[in-house]
Amino acid sequence: MEFCVPCGKEVSLLHLLVKKKEVEKKGLMTEGLGACFSQTMELVANYEKRQYDCILRNIRLIMQADGNWLEFKSGNADQLLLVWYDQHKKAAQVNRPTEKFYD
Repeated sequence: MEFCVPCGKEVSLLHLLVKKKEVEKKGLMTEGLGACFSQTMELVANYEKRQYDCILRNIRLIMQADGNWLEFKSGNADQLLLVWYDQHKKAAQVNRPTEKFYD
């Protein structure tokens, strides 16, 4: 399964929740994808809480697990956030955007 979700101005928790519900409804949710959604929603909530708007407005967020690929894009997609499921560790792993955007 591959999806690209254009998020317009900013990636938000709402975009993630809508896609998560869609994946669940279609019966495509896997353990790994569920872990990736949980980790990604936690990160996005944290970015929203800390008001890192520059990241959420210009991000290419990719989740990959169990042969599935979901991509959320906003703005110029200057920042890349990767969330993938590690089969050996049984946990989602994250490669965050560069620290220079946190200040």
